[in-house]
Amino acid sequence: MQRISYEIPLDCEIVAMGDTHIASVMAHRSGIAKAIDYIQADPHRYWLHMGDWIEAIATDDIRYDSDTTQQPIPLKQAAEAIALFSPIRDRCIVGLQGNHERKLHRYGDLAAHICAGLGVKYGTYSARVIFANGNKTLFRLFAWHGPTRGSISSNAKDWQQRQGNMRAALKMKLQYKWGDCAVMLMGHVHKLIVVPPTTDQLYLSDSVKGPKQGYLSGRQDGVFIDPDLRWYGCTGAFLKLYEDGISGYAEIAGYDPVELGYLLIKIQGGNIIDIERKVI
Repeated sequence: MQRISYEIPLDCEIVAMGDTHIASVMAHRSGIAKAIDYIQADPHRYWLHMGDWIEAIATDDIRYDSDTTQQPIPLKQAAEAIALFSPIRDRCIVGLQGNHERKLHRYGDLAAHICAGLGVKYGTYSARVIFANGNKTLFRLFAWHGPTRGSISSNAKDWQQRQGNMRAALKMKLQYKWGDCAVMLMGHVHKLIVVPPTTDQLYLSDSVKGPKQGYLSGRQDGVFIDPDLRWYGCTGAFLKLYEDGISGYAEIAGYDPVELGYLLIKIQGGNIIDIERKVI
C-alpha cells in the first residue's frame, strides 16, 4: 500500500478508471480514448488508474490466445499504455498494480514501470489518498485493485435484488479496510457500482421535550466515518465481452455482459456531492 497526499481545487472532478487491458483485441479502445479526451478537456479534471493497465498475458501462459492479442510482448504493451495516457499524465493522482501485471512479477513490476514512464505516483496494489486544499484536508480515498479470488455477484432471481446484493457485497469487502476514508473504491470485477451514503437513515434521541428524530450525518474528513456515511464504488472496466469472429476468455468463462466505463467523482466547495456511473 502507498500513502499519497494530493492537492486539488475546491471544485473539480476525479475520474476513477481501470482494467483497460491494453493490447487485448477485446479492449474498448474508443471508450478509453473518450475517457482520456474528457479528462483532457478541463484542467480541473483529475484521474486515477485502478490497475490492469495492460493484458500482461505472456505467450507461455495457458490463458494466452493469439486471436485476442494485438501485441504479445508485455513490455511493448506497457510502452503502448505510457504513450496512450501521456497526454493526461500531469493530472494523474495515482496508478495501481492489477492482478494481470502482478502475474508477471518474476519479470518485474510492469505497473510500476508504466507509472515511472508516465512520471506519476505508483500506489502498489492499493493506495490511500489524502486530498487537501492548502492547509485543509478535504477527504481521504482508499483505492484497491480488488481480490485475487472472488467477485461481486448475486444469484437472486429478481434484478433489483441482485443489484442490492452486489452493492451490499461491495460495501462489506471495503468498509473494514479503513475507518477514515470518505470514498472506498475497488476495481478488478469489471462492474460499475456505486453505493452512496445512507443519509436518510432515521434515529431517535431523547430531549427535555421528549423523543427527537434525526438522520445520519457526519464529516467527510473525520477520524472515523460511519460505514453508512461513506461512498463505495466499483470502477468498471474497458474489456468487451464479444467481438465478431473471435471468442475471448470472458465469453468462454460464461460471464454476463457488463457496462463499460468509469466512475466520476464530483466535488464542489471541497465536498463530495456525487459519484456518477459513466457508461461509454
